[in-house]
Amino acid sequence: MLMLLVAGLTSCKKYFDPPLVFEKEVVTPFVKERKVLMIVVDGLSGIELKKDVPTNIKALLPNSKYSFNALADANTGDASTWTTIVSGVGHNKHGIEGDDFDEEFDEDDPHGTNNPQTGKGFVTFFQRILESGKSMKSYTVTPNALISKNLFGLADANILVSSDAAAKDSILSKLGRNETDLGVAVVNFRGVNEAGVKSSFSMSSAIYKDAVTVADGYIGEILAGLKKRKDYAKEDWLVIITSNHGGSGNTYGGASLEERKVPVIYYSPNIVGKEFEIPDLKNSLTVNAINAFNPTILNANAGQFNIGNTGDYTIMCKVKVITKSGTNSVIVGKTTHAYSATRGWHLMIASSENKFRAILGDGTLYFVYSPKTFVIGQWHTIAIKVYTENGKRYGRVYQDGEPGAPADVTGKNITGTGDFFVGPGKSGVAYGASSNLVNNLAYYNVSLPDQYIKDFACKQELDATDTYWNQLVGYWPMGEGSGSVLKNRKDDSGKTDFLFPGSPFAWNLAQSWSCSTEENPNIYLTYDKDLMSNILYWLKIPIVASWNLEGTPWLQKYETEFIK
Repeated sequence: MLMLLVAGLTSCKKYFDPPLVFEKEVVTPFVKERKVLMIVVDGLSGIELKKDVPTNIKALLPNSKYSFNALADANTGDASTWTTIVSGVGHNKHGIEGDDFDEEFDEDDPHGTNNPQTGKGFVTFFQRILESGKSMKSYTVTPNALISKNLFGLADANILVSSDAAAKDSILSKLGRNETDLGVAVVNFRGVNEAGVKSSFSMSSAIYKDAVTVADGYIGEILAGLKKRKDYAKEDWLVIITSNHGGSGNTYGGASLEERKVPVIYYSPNIVGKEFEIPDLKNSLTVNAINAFNPTILNANAGQFNIGNTGDYTIMCKVKVITKSGTNSVIVGKTTHAYSATRGWHLMIASSENKFRAILGDGTLYFVYSPKTFVIGQWHTIAIKVYTENGKRYGRVYQDGEPGAPADVTGKNITGTGDFFVGPGKSGVAYGASSNLVNNLAYYNVSLPDQYIKDFACKQELDATDTYWNQLVGYWPMGEGSGSVLKNRKDDSGKTDFLFPGSPFAWNLAQSWSCSTEENPNIYLTYDKDLMSNILYWLKIPIVASWNLEGTPWLQKYETEFIK
Protein backbone atom coordinates (compact mmCIF):
# COMPACT_ATOMS: atom_id res chain seq x y z
CA MET A 1 0.00 0.00 0.00
CA LEU A 2 2.77 2.39 0.89
CA MET A 3 4.54 1.57 -2.33
CA LEU A 4 1.42 2.33 -4.35
CA LEU A 5 1.08 5.69 -2.63
CA VAL A 6 4.68 6.58 -3.35
CA ALA A 7 4.26 5.58 -6.97
CA GLY A 8 1.18 7.76 -7.21
CA LEU A 9 3.05 10.73 -5.82
CA THR A 10 5.94 10.40 -8.21
CA SER A 11 3.61 10.29 -11.22
CA CYS A 12 1.94 13.76 -10.58
CA LYS A 13 1.99 16.07 -13.71
CA LYS A 14 3.94 19.30 -13.43
CA TYR A 15 2.70 22.58 -15.05
CA PHE A 16 4.78 25.55 -16.20
CA ASP A 17 4.35 28.53 -13.92
CA PRO A 18 4.81 31.65 -16.15
CA PRO A 19 6.27 34.85 -14.74
CA LEU A 20 3.92 37.62 -13.74
CA VAL A 21 3.00 40.07 -16.50
CA PHE A 22 1.95 43.58 -15.50
CA GLU A 23 -0.19 45.07 -18.33
CA LYS A 24 -0.33 48.86 -18.67
CA GLU A 25 -3.84 50.21 -18.19
CA VAL A 26 -5.27 51.80 -21.35
CA VAL A 27 -6.50 55.28 -20.52
CA THR A 28 -9.23 56.66 -22.75
CA PRO A 29 -8.56 60.36 -23.31
CA PHE A 30 -11.21 62.67 -21.91
CA VAL A 31 -13.16 64.56 -24.54
CA LYS A 32 -14.96 67.72 -23.51
CA GLU A 33 -18.64 67.99 -24.30
CA ARG A 34 -19.28 70.52 -27.05
CA LYS A 35 -21.91 73.17 -26.39
CA VAL A 36 -23.05 76.45 -27.97
CA LEU A 37 -24.05 79.81 -26.49
CA MET A 38 -25.31 82.30 -29.09
CA ILE A 39 -26.09 85.91 -28.14
CA VAL A 40 -27.93 87.89 -30.82
CA VAL A 41 -28.02 91.66 -30.29
CA ASP A 42 -30.74 92.91 -32.63
CA GLY A 43 -29.83 96.07 -34.54
CA LEU A 44 -26.11 95.95 -33.74
CA SER A 45 -24.41 97.38 -36.83
CA GLY A 46 -21.10 95.81 -37.76
CA ILE A 47 -19.97 99.04 -39.39
CA GLU A 48 -20.65 101.04 -36.22
CA LEU A 49 -19.37 98.43 -33.77
CA LYS A 50 -15.96 98.38 -35.44
CA LYS A 51 -15.63 102.12 -34.78
CA ASP A 52 -15.81 101.61 -31.01
CA VAL A 53 -15.67 98.01 -29.75
CA PRO A 54 -16.75 97.88 -26.08
CA THR A 55 -14.81 96.14 -23.34
CA ASN A 56 -16.30 92.66 -23.08
CA ILE A 57 -16.70 92.07 -26.80
CA LYS A 58 -13.14 93.30 -27.37
CA ALA A 59 -11.84 90.79 -24.81
CA LEU A 60 -13.15 87.91 -26.94
CA LEU A 61 -11.37 88.87 -30.16
CA PRO A 62 -7.88 87.41 -29.45
CA ASN A 63 -9.52 83.96 -29.36
CA SER A 64 -12.15 84.45 -32.04
CA LYS A 65 -12.69 84.12 -35.75
CA TYR A 66 -14.68 87.26 -36.44
CA SER A 67 -15.88 89.86 -38.89
CA PHE A 68 -17.57 93.23 -38.54
CA ASN A 69 -18.84 92.83 -42.09
CA ALA A 70 -20.81 89.60 -42.09
CA LEU A 71 -23.93 89.84 -44.21
CA ALA A 72 -27.44 89.56 -42.85
CA ASP A 73 -30.31 88.47 -45.07
CA ALA A 74 -31.05 90.85 -47.96
CA ASN A 75 -34.52 91.41 -46.51
CA THR A 76 -33.45 92.96 -43.20
CA GLY A 77 -36.79 92.85 -41.41
CA ASP A 78 -36.70 91.22 -37.98
CA ALA A 79 -38.76 88.17 -38.94
CA SER A 80 -36.81 87.57 -42.14
CA THR A 81 -33.32 87.92 -40.64
CA TRP A 82 -34.08 85.82 -37.58
CA THR A 83 -35.54 83.06 -39.75
CA THR A 84 -32.31 83.07 -41.77
CA ILE A 85 -30.25 82.78 -38.56
CA VAL A 86 -32.07 79.71 -37.26
CA SER A 87 -32.77 78.01 -40.62
CA GLY A 88 -29.54 78.49 -42.58
CA VAL A 89 -31.33 79.72 -45.72
CA GLY A 90 -32.15 83.17 -47.10
CA HIS A 91 -35.57 84.77 -47.46
CA ASN A 92 -35.89 83.68 -51.09
CA LYS A 93 -36.01 80.11 -49.82
CA HIS A 94 -37.69 80.36 -46.42
CA GLY A 95 -40.32 82.85 -47.63
CA ILE A 96 -40.50 85.07 -44.52
CA GLU A 97 -40.54 88.79 -45.28
CA GLY A 98 -40.23 91.93 -43.17
CA ASP A 99 -40.88 92.21 -39.43
CA ASP A 100 -44.00 90.08 -39.16
CA PHE A 101 -44.38 86.39 -39.92
CA ASP A 102 -47.83 87.09 -41.37
CA GLU A 103 -46.85 90.25 -43.24
CA GLU A 104 -48.23 90.53 -46.74
CA PHE A 105 -46.15 91.80 -49.64
CA ASP A 106 -46.53 95.51 -50.37
CA GLU A 107 -45.32 96.37 -53.87
CA ASP A 108 -45.19 100.08 -52.95
CA ASP A 109 -42.85 99.50 -50.00
CA PRO A 110 -39.24 100.33 -51.00
CA HIS A 111 -38.12 97.66 -48.55
CA GLY A 112 -40.41 95.06 -50.06
CA THR A 113 -39.04 91.98 -51.76
CA ASN A 114 -39.24 91.53 -55.51
CA ASN A 115 -40.33 87.91 -55.29
CA PRO A 116 -43.29 87.57 -52.93
CA GLN A 117 -44.69 84.23 -51.81
CA THR A 118 -41.94 82.15 -53.41
CA GLY A 119 -40.51 80.61 -50.22
CA LYS A 120 -40.44 76.87 -49.71
CA GLY A 121 -40.52 76.83 -45.89
CA PHE A 122 -37.74 76.09 -43.44
CA VAL A 123 -36.51 73.85 -40.63
CA THR A 124 -34.72 75.33 -37.59
CA PHE A 125 -31.57 73.96 -36.02
CA PHE A 126 -33.66 73.14 -32.92
CA GLN A 127 -35.50 70.54 -35.00
CA ARG A 128 -32.25 69.18 -36.42
CA ILE A 129 -30.91 68.77 -32.88
CA LEU A 130 -34.04 66.82 -31.88
CA GLU A 131 -33.76 64.64 -35.00
CA SER A 132 -30.11 63.87 -34.26
CA GLY A 133 -31.05 61.81 -31.21
CA LYS A 134 -28.52 63.60 -29.03
CA SER A 135 -29.51 63.93 -25.39
CA MET A 136 -28.64 67.62 -25.18
CA LYS A 137 -31.27 70.19 -24.25
CA SER A 138 -31.83 73.60 -25.83
CA TYR A 139 -32.82 76.87 -24.19
CA THR A 140 -33.93 80.22 -25.62
CA VAL A 141 -34.79 83.57 -24.09
CA THR A 142 -36.05 86.70 -25.87
CA PRO A 143 -38.16 89.81 -25.27
CA ASN A 144 -39.63 89.37 -28.78
CA ALA A 145 -42.93 87.49 -28.63
CA LEU A 146 -43.03 86.87 -32.40
CA ILE A 147 -39.59 85.27 -32.43
CA SER A 148 -40.45 83.18 -29.38
CA LYS A 149 -43.71 81.98 -30.90
CA ASN A 150 -42.63 81.37 -34.49
CA LEU A 151 -38.99 80.26 -34.26
CA PHE A 152 -38.20 78.98 -30.76
CA GLY A 153 -41.13 76.59 -30.34
CA LEU A 154 -39.00 73.44 -30.61
CA ALA A 155 -36.50 74.53 -27.97
CA ASP A 156 -36.74 72.47 -24.78
CA ALA A 157 -37.11 75.69 -22.79
CA ASN A 158 -38.53 78.74 -24.58
CA ILE A 159 -38.58 81.75 -22.26
CA LEU A 160 -40.36 85.01 -23.13
CA VAL A 161 -39.33 87.98 -20.98
CA SER A 162 -40.21 91.66 -20.79
CA SER A 163 -36.76 93.23 -21.19
CA ASP A 164 -33.11 92.68 -22.01
CA ALA A 165 -32.24 92.80 -18.32
CA ALA A 166 -34.74 90.01 -17.67
CA ALA A 167 -33.24 88.00 -20.55
CA LYS A 168 -29.79 88.38 -18.99
CA ASP A 169 -31.06 87.30 -15.56
CA SER A 170 -32.84 84.30 -17.08
CA ILE A 171 -29.76 82.93 -18.85
CA LEU A 172 -27.61 83.52 -15.76
CA SER A 173 -30.09 81.50 -13.72
CA LYS A 174 -30.07 78.73 -16.33
CA LEU A 175 -26.28 78.55 -16.46
CA GLY A 176 -26.09 78.63 -12.68
CA ARG A 177 -28.19 75.48 -12.33
CA ASN A 178 -25.22 73.51 -13.75
CA GLU A 179 -27.42 71.17 -15.78
CA THR A 180 -25.03 68.90 -17.66
CA ASP A 181 -27.46 68.21 -20.51
CA LEU A 182 -27.71 71.89 -21.54
CA GLY A 183 -26.24 71.86 -25.05
CA VAL A 184 -27.47 75.00 -26.82
CA ALA A 185 -28.52 78.36 -25.41
CA VAL A 186 -29.77 81.30 -27.50
CA VAL A 187 -30.11 84.76 -25.94
CA ASN A 188 -31.73 87.72 -27.70
CA PHE A 189 -31.41 91.40 -26.77
CA ARG A 190 -33.62 94.12 -28.32
CA GLY A 191 -32.45 97.33 -26.65
CA VAL A 192 -29.86 98.29 -29.28
CA ASN A 193 -32.43 97.97 -32.06
CA GLU A 194 -34.91 100.10 -30.15
CA ALA A 195 -32.23 102.76 -29.62
CA GLY A 196 -31.40 102.76 -33.35
CA VAL A 197 -35.02 103.34 -34.30
CA LYS A 198 -35.37 106.04 -31.66
CA SER A 199 -32.22 107.93 -32.76
CA SER A 200 -30.02 106.33 -35.44
CA PHE A 201 -28.01 103.17 -35.95
CA SER A 202 -24.77 105.06 -35.36
CA MET A 203 -22.14 105.29 -32.64
CA SER A 204 -22.36 109.06 -33.09
CA SER A 205 -25.75 108.84 -31.37
CA ALA A 206 -25.38 108.85 -27.59
CA ILE A 207 -28.61 106.87 -27.26
CA TYR A 208 -27.39 104.12 -29.58
CA LYS A 209 -23.88 104.00 -28.12
CA ASP A 210 -25.24 103.78 -24.56
CA ALA A 211 -27.47 100.88 -25.59
CA VAL A 212 -24.46 99.06 -27.08
CA THR A 213 -22.56 99.62 -23.84
CA VAL A 214 -25.43 98.17 -21.81
CA ALA A 215 -25.61 95.10 -24.08
CA ASP A 216 -21.85 94.65 -23.77
CA GLY A 217 -22.20 94.71 -19.98
CA TYR A 218 -24.84 91.98 -20.16
CA ILE A 219 -22.53 89.93 -22.38
CA GLY A 220 -19.75 90.29 -19.80
CA GLU A 221 -22.04 89.08 -17.01
CA ILE A 222 -23.19 86.09 -19.06
CA LEU A 223 -19.63 85.06 -19.92
CA ALA A 224 -18.64 85.31 -16.27
CA GLY A 225 -21.64 83.16 -15.33
CA LEU A 226 -20.69 80.61 -17.99
CA LYS A 227 -17.19 80.22 -16.58
CA LYS A 228 -18.57 79.71 -13.06
CA ARG A 229 -20.39 76.54 -14.07
CA LYS A 230 -19.46 73.57 -11.90
CA ASP A 231 -18.37 71.46 -14.89
CA TYR A 232 -17.05 74.29 -17.07
CA ALA A 233 -13.63 72.59 -17.28
CA LYS A 234 -15.31 69.53 -18.79
CA GLU A 235 -17.31 71.56 -21.31
CA ASP A 236 -16.22 72.92 -24.69
CA TRP A 237 -18.32 76.03 -25.32
CA LEU A 238 -18.48 77.89 -28.61
CA VAL A 239 -19.70 81.41 -27.88
CA ILE A 240 -21.23 83.31 -30.80
CA ILE A 241 -21.97 87.04 -30.71
CA THR A 242 -23.89 88.41 -33.69
CA SER A 243 -26.79 90.58 -34.83
CA ASN A 244 -29.75 90.18 -37.14
CA HIS A 245 -29.24 93.50 -39.01
CA GLY A 246 -27.80 97.01 -38.83
CA GLY A 247 -29.58 100.13 -40.01
CA SER A 248 -29.56 103.15 -42.28
CA GLY A 249 -30.37 106.35 -40.44
CA ASN A 250 -33.05 105.19 -38.04
CA THR A 251 -34.60 102.56 -40.30
CA TYR A 252 -33.96 99.01 -41.46
CA GLY A 253 -35.63 96.47 -43.67
CA GLY A 254 -33.85 97.18 -46.96
CA ALA A 255 -30.85 95.69 -48.72
CA SER A 256 -28.22 98.42 -48.25
CA LEU A 257 -24.84 97.49 -46.82
CA GLU A 258 -25.52 99.70 -43.80
CA GLU A 259 -28.52 97.50 -43.05
CA ARG A 260 -26.90 94.18 -43.95
CA LYS A 261 -23.42 94.42 -42.41
CA VAL A 262 -23.42 92.79 -38.97
CA PRO A 263 -20.74 91.54 -36.58
CA VAL A 264 -20.22 87.83 -36.10
CA ILE A 265 -17.79 86.53 -33.48
CA TYR A 266 -17.03 82.83 -32.95
CA TYR A 267 -15.16 82.51 -29.64
CA SER A 268 -13.52 79.54 -27.95
CA PRO A 269 -10.42 79.66 -25.70
CA ASN A 270 -8.40 77.55 -28.17
CA ILE A 271 -9.32 79.45 -31.32
CA VAL A 272 -6.52 81.57 -32.78
CA GLY A 273 -7.77 85.10 -33.31
CA LYS A 274 -8.37 86.25 -36.88
CA GLU A 275 -10.43 89.06 -38.35
CA PHE A 276 -11.90 88.42 -41.77
CA GLU A 277 -11.70 91.35 -44.14
CA ILE A 278 -14.52 91.88 -46.55
CA PRO A 279 -13.99 91.82 -50.33
CA ASP A 280 -15.46 94.44 -52.63
CA LEU A 281 -19.15 93.67 -52.93
CA LYS A 282 -21.64 94.18 -55.70
CA ASN A 283 -25.41 93.88 -55.84
CA SER A 284 -26.40 91.90 -58.92
CA LEU A 285 -29.56 90.37 -60.28
CA THR A 286 -29.80 86.60 -60.56
CA VAL A 287 -31.66 85.71 -63.76
CA ASN A 288 -32.51 82.05 -63.99
CA ALA A 289 -35.97 81.38 -65.38
CA ILE A 290 -38.01 81.45 -68.55
CA ASN A 291 -40.68 83.85 -67.41
CA ALA A 292 -42.97 86.56 -68.70
CA PHE A 293 -41.49 88.91 -66.11
CA ASN A 294 -37.87 88.95 -67.29
CA PRO A 295 -36.52 92.52 -66.84
CA THR A 296 -37.84 94.15 -70.00
CA ILE A 297 -37.92 97.39 -71.99
CA LEU A 298 -40.83 97.13 -74.38
CA ASN A 299 -40.00 97.35 -78.08
CA ALA A 300 -41.95 100.60 -78.38
CA ASN A 301 -39.35 102.28 -76.16
CA ALA A 302 -36.30 100.32 -77.33
CA GLY A 303 -35.81 101.29 -80.98
CA GLN A 304 -32.43 102.92 -80.24
CA PHE A 305 -31.10 99.51 -79.18
CA ASN A 306 -31.44 97.98 -82.64
CA ILE A 307 -28.12 97.41 -84.42
CA GLY A 308 -29.65 97.92 -87.88
CA ASN A 309 -27.69 97.67 -91.13
CA THR A 310 -25.34 100.62 -90.67
CA GLY A 311 -23.37 102.22 -87.87
CA ASP A 312 -21.02 101.01 -85.15
CA TYR A 313 -22.03 99.79 -81.69
CA THR A 314 -20.57 98.20 -78.57
CA ILE A 315 -22.60 96.33 -75.95
CA MET A 316 -20.83 95.31 -72.74
CA CYS A 317 -21.76 93.69 -69.44
CA LYS A 318 -20.43 91.66 -66.55
CA VAL A 319 -21.66 88.05 -66.29
CA LYS A 320 -21.09 85.34 -63.72
CA VAL A 321 -22.45 81.92 -64.67
CA ILE A 322 -23.67 80.16 -61.52
CA THR A 323 -25.10 77.04 -63.14
CA LYS A 324 -25.49 76.45 -66.84
CA SER A 325 -28.45 74.88 -68.56
CA GLY A 326 -28.20 71.69 -70.55
CA THR A 327 -29.33 73.79 -73.50
CA ASN A 328 -28.25 77.18 -74.81
CA SER A 329 -29.53 80.13 -72.82
CA VAL A 330 -29.89 83.86 -73.54
CA ILE A 331 -28.32 86.32 -71.08
CA VAL A 332 -29.39 89.65 -72.59
CA GLY A 333 -30.72 90.78 -75.94
CA LYS A 334 -33.21 92.56 -78.16
CA THR A 335 -34.49 89.69 -80.19
CA THR A 336 -37.60 88.03 -81.57
CA HIS A 337 -36.44 84.52 -80.65
CA ALA A 338 -33.37 82.73 -79.34
CA TYR A 339 -33.10 80.62 -82.51
CA SER A 340 -36.09 80.56 -84.81
CA ALA A 341 -35.61 83.07 -87.68
CA THR A 342 -34.04 85.47 -85.19
CA ARG A 343 -34.29 89.16 -85.94
CA GLY A 344 -32.20 91.32 -83.64
CA TRP A 345 -29.28 90.46 -81.39
CA HIS A 346 -28.56 88.63 -78.18
CA LEU A 347 -25.74 87.33 -76.01
CA MET A 348 -26.13 83.74 -74.89
CA ILE A 349 -24.37 80.77 -73.35
CA ALA A 350 -23.48 78.11 -75.90
CA SER A 351 -23.82 75.24 -73.45
CA SER A 352 -22.03 72.45 -75.31
CA GLU A 353 -19.00 74.65 -76.05
CA ASN A 354 -18.91 76.33 -72.60
CA LYS A 355 -18.53 79.63 -74.42
CA PHE A 356 -20.35 82.91 -74.71
CA ARG A 357 -21.87 83.53 -78.11
CA ALA A 358 -23.62 86.42 -79.80
CA ILE A 359 -26.31 85.83 -82.37
CA LEU A 360 -26.86 88.62 -84.89
CA GLY A 361 -29.93 87.92 -86.97
CA ASP A 362 -31.85 89.30 -89.94
CA GLY A 363 -33.96 86.16 -90.26
CA THR A 364 -30.74 84.25 -90.81
CA LEU A 365 -28.54 83.60 -87.76
CA TYR A 366 -24.91 84.75 -87.65
CA PHE A 367 -22.95 83.15 -84.80
CA VAL A 368 -20.11 85.10 -83.18
CA TYR A 369 -18.14 83.27 -80.48
CA SER A 370 -16.02 84.38 -77.55
CA PRO A 371 -12.34 83.45 -77.85
CA LYS A 372 -12.25 80.96 -74.95
CA THR A 373 -14.38 78.97 -72.53
CA PHE A 374 -15.87 80.60 -69.45
CA VAL A 375 -15.34 79.58 -65.82
CA ILE A 376 -18.43 78.84 -63.75
CA GLY A 377 -18.54 81.00 -60.64
CA GLN A 378 -16.15 83.63 -62.01
CA TRP A 379 -17.00 87.12 -63.27
CA HIS A 380 -16.38 87.67 -66.98
CA THR A 381 -16.56 90.93 -68.92
CA ILE A 382 -18.27 90.38 -72.26
CA ALA A 383 -18.44 92.81 -75.17
CA ILE A 384 -20.24 92.57 -78.51
CA LYS A 385 -18.66 95.01 -80.95
CA VAL A 386 -20.16 95.83 -84.35
CA TYR A 387 -17.69 97.85 -86.41
CA THR A 388 -16.86 98.95 -89.95
CA GLU A 389 -13.46 98.24 -91.50
CA ASN A 390 -12.40 98.68 -95.13
CA GLY A 391 -15.99 99.09 -96.26
CA LYS A 392 -17.21 95.94 -94.52
CA ARG A 393 -19.19 95.50 -91.31
CA TYR A 394 -18.21 92.92 -88.71
CA GLY A 395 -19.39 91.54 -85.40
CA ARG A 396 -16.94 90.36 -82.75
CA VAL A 397 -17.23 89.07 -79.17
CA TYR A 398 -14.63 89.92 -76.52
CA GLN A 399 -14.13 88.03 -73.27
CA ASP A 400 -12.17 89.79 -70.53
CA GLY A 401 -10.61 92.05 -73.16
CA GLU A 402 -9.54 89.27 -75.50
CA PRO A 403 -11.17 89.39 -78.98
CA GLY A 404 -12.72 86.41 -80.70
CA ALA A 405 -12.90 85.78 -84.43
CA PRO A 406 -14.96 88.36 -86.39
CA ALA A 407 -18.08 87.52 -88.39
CA ASP A 408 -18.94 89.42 -91.58
CA VAL A 409 -22.41 91.00 -91.27
CA THR A 410 -22.08 93.47 -94.13
CA GLY A 411 -25.48 94.48 -95.46
CA LYS A 412 -27.37 92.55 -92.79
CA ASN A 413 -30.24 94.45 -91.16
CA ILE A 414 -30.01 93.38 -87.52
CA THR A 415 -33.32 94.89 -86.49
CA GLY A 416 -36.27 93.23 -84.85
CA THR A 417 -39.56 93.93 -83.18
CA GLY A 418 -38.63 92.01 -80.06
CA ASP A 419 -38.39 93.59 -76.63
CA PHE A 420 -35.04 94.40 -74.98
CA PHE A 421 -34.72 92.02 -72.03
CA VAL A 422 -32.28 90.60 -69.47
CA GLY A 423 -32.41 86.87 -68.77
CA PRO A 424 -33.47 83.81 -70.75
CA GLY A 425 -36.62 85.55 -71.98
CA LYS A 426 -40.28 84.66 -71.83
CA SER A 427 -41.90 81.51 -73.13
CA GLY A 428 -42.03 81.55 -76.92
CA VAL A 429 -38.80 83.56 -77.15
CA ALA A 430 -36.43 81.69 -74.84
CA TYR A 431 -34.63 78.43 -75.45
CA GLY A 432 -32.95 77.27 -72.22
CA ALA A 433 -32.43 78.85 -68.79
CA SER A 434 -29.07 78.99 -67.03
CA SER A 435 -28.56 80.81 -63.73
CA ASN A 436 -26.42 83.94 -64.06
CA LEU A 437 -25.53 87.13 -62.26
CA VAL A 438 -25.62 90.15 -64.59
CA ASN A 439 -24.23 93.60 -63.90
CA ASN A 440 -22.98 96.83 -65.51
CA LEU A 441 -24.82 96.62 -68.84
CA ALA A 442 -23.70 99.38 -71.21
CA TYR A 443 -24.85 100.13 -74.79
CA TYR A 444 -22.68 102.51 -76.87
CA ASN A 445 -23.37 103.95 -80.31
CA VAL A 446 -19.70 103.71 -81.20
CA SER A 447 -17.13 101.00 -81.86
CA LEU A 448 -14.91 101.21 -78.77
CA PRO A 449 -11.13 100.76 -79.00
CA ASP A 450 -9.82 97.36 -77.97
CA GLN A 451 -7.83 98.88 -75.11
CA TYR A 452 -10.95 100.51 -73.65
CA ILE A 453 -12.79 97.20 -73.82
CA LYS A 454 -9.88 95.55 -72.04
CA ASP A 455 -9.88 98.26 -69.36
CA PHE A 456 -13.64 97.91 -68.84
CA ALA A 457 -12.94 94.53 -67.24
CA CYS A 458 -11.44 96.37 -64.24
CA LYS A 459 -14.00 99.16 -63.98
CA GLN A 460 -16.72 99.29 -61.35
CA GLU A 461 -19.57 101.71 -62.09
CA LEU A 462 -19.28 104.31 -64.86
CA ASP A 463 -19.94 108.02 -64.41
CA ALA A 464 -19.83 111.26 -66.40
CA THR A 465 -16.02 111.39 -66.17
CA ASP A 466 -15.75 108.33 -68.37
CA THR A 467 -14.13 108.96 -71.77
CA TYR A 468 -17.08 107.59 -73.73
CA TRP A 469 -19.90 108.71 -71.44
CA ASN A 470 -21.48 110.85 -74.19
CA GLN A 471 -21.55 107.85 -76.53
CA LEU A 472 -23.56 105.79 -74.06
CA VAL A 473 -27.14 105.26 -75.23
CA GLY A 474 -28.01 103.23 -72.16
CA TYR A 475 -26.23 102.31 -68.94
CA TRP A 476 -27.75 100.04 -66.30
CA PRO A 477 -25.41 99.38 -63.33
CA MET A 478 -27.97 96.87 -61.97
CA GLY A 479 -26.82 97.50 -58.42
CA GLU A 480 -30.17 98.46 -56.87
CA GLY A 481 -30.16 95.47 -54.51
CA SER A 482 -33.94 95.46 -54.05
CA GLY A 483 -37.13 96.27 -55.89
CA SER A 484 -38.10 95.48 -59.48
CA VAL A 485 -36.61 98.29 -61.59
CA LEU A 486 -33.19 98.51 -63.28
CA LYS A 487 -32.56 102.22 -63.82
CA ASN A 488 -30.99 103.59 -66.99
CA ARG A 489 -28.46 106.16 -65.77
CA LYS A 490 -28.52 107.85 -69.20
CA ASP A 491 -32.27 108.42 -69.35
CA ASP A 492 -34.30 110.00 -66.56
CA SER A 493 -37.63 109.51 -68.32
CA GLY A 494 -38.05 105.99 -66.97
CA LYS A 495 -39.06 104.72 -70.41
CA THR A 496 -35.81 102.78 -70.85
CA ASP A 497 -35.68 101.30 -67.37
CA PHE A 498 -35.92 97.52 -67.25
CA LEU A 499 -39.08 96.53 -65.36
CA PHE A 500 -39.86 93.13 -63.89
CA PRO A 501 -42.91 93.34 -61.57
CA GLY A 502 -43.78 90.00 -60.02
CA SER A 503 -40.54 88.41 -61.18
CA PRO A 504 -39.13 85.35 -59.41
CA PHE A 505 -35.60 86.66 -59.83
CA ALA A 506 -33.50 87.42 -56.75
CA TRP A 507 -30.99 90.07 -55.80
CA ASN A 508 -27.58 88.78 -54.83
CA LEU A 509 -24.88 90.65 -52.92
CA ALA A 510 -21.65 88.88 -53.78
CA GLN A 511 -17.96 89.48 -54.24
CA SER A 512 -17.31 91.91 -57.05
CA TRP A 513 -15.00 91.38 -60.00
CA SER A 514 -11.36 92.30 -59.55
CA CYS A 515 -8.29 92.55 -61.73
CA SER A 516 -5.91 91.97 -58.81
CA THR A 517 -3.80 88.82 -59.07
CA GLU A 518 -2.78 88.93 -55.40
CA GLU A 519 -4.81 86.86 -52.97
CA ASN A 520 -5.40 88.13 -49.45
CA PRO A 521 -5.82 85.13 -47.10
CA ASN A 522 -7.73 87.32 -44.63
CA ILE A 523 -10.49 88.08 -47.13
CA TYR A 524 -13.53 85.94 -46.46
CA LEU A 525 -17.19 86.83 -46.74
CA THR A 526 -19.32 85.21 -44.05
CA TYR A 527 -23.09 85.34 -43.71
CA ASP A 528 -25.73 85.00 -41.00
CA LYS A 529 -26.94 81.93 -42.87
CA ASP A 530 -23.58 80.29 -41.99
CA LEU A 531 -24.59 80.27 -38.31
CA MET A 532 -26.74 77.14 -38.45
CA SER A 533 -24.11 75.17 -40.37
CA ASN A 534 -21.35 76.15 -37.94
CA ILE A 535 -23.54 75.38 -34.91
CA LEU A 536 -24.36 71.90 -36.23
CA TYR A 537 -20.69 71.32 -37.06
CA TRP A 538 -19.64 72.28 -33.53
CA LEU A 539 -22.27 69.96 -32.03
CA LYS A 540 -21.04 67.10 -34.26
CA ILE A 541 -24.37 66.79 -36.03
CA PRO A 542 -23.76 65.75 -39.67
CA ILE A 543 -25.24 68.10 -42.25
CA VAL A 544 -27.35 66.25 -44.82
CA ALA A 545 -27.21 67.48 -48.41
CA SER A 546 -30.98 67.16 -48.83
CA TRP A 547 -31.46 69.88 -46.20
CA ASN A 548 -30.24 72.33 -48.86
CA LEU A 549 -28.63 74.69 -46.38
CA GLU A 550 -27.20 77.80 -48.00
CA GLY A 551 -24.62 78.43 -45.28
CA THR A 552 -21.12 76.99 -44.99
CA PRO A 553 -19.62 75.27 -41.91
CA TRP A 554 -16.34 77.10 -42.46
CA LEU A 555 -15.19 76.69 -38.83
CA GLN A 556 -14.08 73.17 -39.71
CA LYS A 557 -11.19 74.64 -41.71
CA TYR A 558 -9.66 75.73 -38.40
CA GLU A 559 -10.31 72.65 -36.29
CA THR A 560 -6.60 71.95 -35.78
CA GLU A 561 -6.68 74.96 -33.46
CA PHE A 562 -9.39 73.72 -31.12
CA ILE A 563 -9.36 69.92 -31.42
CA LYS A 564 -6.66 68.85 -28.98
